[in-house]
Parts: sequence; structure tokens; C-alpha cells
Amino acid sequence: MLRIIRGYYKIFSKPTALWLLALLAFNHSAFAQDNAKPFRSKIAVVNIELILEKAVVIRNIKKDINIISEKIESDLTNQEIDLKRMELELIQNRDIWLKDDYEKKQNNFNERVNKVQKAAHQQKVALEKAYASAMKKVHNITLDIIRKLSSKYKFDIVLPYSHIMFVNSDLDITNDVVKALNSSVTTIDIPDQDFKFYKIIEGT
Repeated sequence: MLRIIRGYYKIFSKPTALWLLALLAFNHSAFAQDNAKPFRSKIAVVNIELILEKAVVIRNIKKDINIISEKIESDLTNQEIDLKRMELELIQNRDIWLKDDYEKKQNNFNERVNKVQKAAHQQKVALEKAYASAMKKVHNITLDIIRKLSSKYKFDIVLPYSHIMFVNSDLDITNDVVKALNSSVTTIDIPDQDFKFYKIIEGT
């Protein structure tokens, strides 16, 4: 009958390359202040995975995204039920309806299938963009916190923990970052106007 692609809405918890690359960039930007004396630079590390795990705002983003995802899946299921009913009606009345009537209803069914598939894809893209946008906002807030902590404690370089074989715990500012992040922001607004499945289907 039809194949509506599902399972688009899974959110992964592992740190993205964006976080790692941005933090690595500190090595060459704001905190590499004394190129003439590299061996006197003061280094700090942050555990990105731990920040992603403990940050309240990230947990809330995932919660909000999953709620929207479940709503989209529910709407998609309802659409599939309607389409199966339409398809069954076509099968049962193929030899009963006039040829023109049958072809008209078949065309309507095919158009409906295409609209549902298009809507499913649009919702997938919108959800991915919403998640990426929210995470980017948290990313920027986190970098600003790291800059402030680095200025406060006179760090020249901040590196992700995953790139370090060994480090003194005194140089690990992860808990400070998490504490500051949780104090700074707990939620990121995710507008729901882009997730009106039926409006896409009906073209409104």
C-alpha cells in the first residue's frame, strides 16, 4: 500500500562534533594568550559527556523534543489508519463503482498518501532543526561560561576531557561549568507551530 518512513524522532545523547571542535578551538583562540611562553600556559579540562548528562536544560530539551515526537507519531498513526480505511474501501468497491468514480477516488487516495509522506518528512526536518537550534543555544551559553571561568581562574587553554590521557583533578572545571549552566538556564523554548501535522496535510 504505502510506506510512511517512521522512527525519525530519536534523539541521541552523545556529544556532537560541534561541542568538541568548539572547545578544542580554545587552544587557538581566546586562551592562547602567551605564544612566547607556551610551557607556562595554564590548562583546564571539561568533561563534555558529563555536562550533557548533568545539565538540567539539556534534559528538558530532550524531554520537550520527545513529547513533540510522540505527538507526531500519534498523528502519523491516525493518518495511516485513515489511509488503510480508504484503501480497503477502494478494494471492496473496485467492481461496484463506475470506472470514473473509482479512478477519482483512487487518485484522491494517492494524493493523500503523498501528502502524509511529505508531512512526515517535513516534521522530521523541523524536529531536527528545533533540536539543533536548542542545543546550539546551550552550546553558546556553555562556551560563555567557560570563558568567564577561564578568565576568573586565569586559564590559557581549555580542552575536552576525552582528549586527555591524564589530568590533575584540580584542573577539571566540569562541575563548575555544570553548576553555572544550571544556574543560568534550565529550559529552552521550542515553538510548536512547526509541528502541526494536520495543518500540513490539509494545506492550511
